[in-house]
Amino acid sequence: MSKKYIVITIIVLMLIIGSSITFKIALDFNKETKIKNEISEITKYLEINEDNNLAVILDRRIITKGPYSEVEKSIKLYYKNLYSSLDNLNFLLDEDNFTNYLSSKNLNEDKPSFIKSKNNLQNSKAQMEENYNRFIDTLTNNSTKITFLTDKDLKRYYRDFYLELTSFSVKDEFSEKIESSYKETLNKIEIYNEIFDFLAANKGHWEIQNDAIVFDDTIIYEEYVNITEKINSNTIIEDEENDKEVSES
Repeated sequence: MSKKYIVITIIVLMLIIGSSITFKIALDFNKETKIKNEISEITKYLEINEDNNLAVILDRRIITKGPYSEVEKSIKLYYKNLYSSLDNLNFLLDEDNFTNYLSSKNLNEDKPSFIKSKNNLQNSKAQMEENYNRFIDTLTNNSTKITFLTDKDLKRYYRDFYLELTSFSVKDEFSEKIESSYKETLNKIEIYNEIFDFLAANKGHWEIQNDAIVFDDTIIYEEYVNITEKINSNTIIEDEENDKEVSES
């Protein structure tokens, strides 16, 4: 075999190999683009739709094949768990859960020690902390993210691509908003506990009359108002003063 023929053969083989590699890269890029577009569509849907009907958007058909299909299934499973956790947290942070604590009915029924109210607040706090920590862990911890892989033996390249996709799940400003709401609600719980402790300590100086709390001492009344005003200054409860009446005899 002549040297010229050998050189030509080598060149042809290199062209074939090069074409194959180029084709595979183009094919992979196309699949990755499809998944990224799918995830972009999902995030837009979840941002716009307050009901967050996860089944509608996340249980759609799998649009890729091979290892990429495992990446796609995994990232959708990750989103489902992340947003389910977020839904639970938002439910617990809803200010409607706290509107009845200072109602005349609750104050009258739970006095003088407010054991039931304080236990409910403690339970709410524990659930909030658990759900918030779960949400943050799922959002930021790669070890937790990996647990949602449907194929635990997925090659590192695809695992890294999956982790890259998880970074698109929640925008920084939205995450900061959740953190702020969480901290404000925890602070609000402490204020309610402070109010109940104050009313318990001054149980002989107030009573419920005509669905309003009435104090027999001006100084104690003013202290009570100062504490309750912390709720409004905490920017959690809007117009709560319209729902309750505080009066002085």
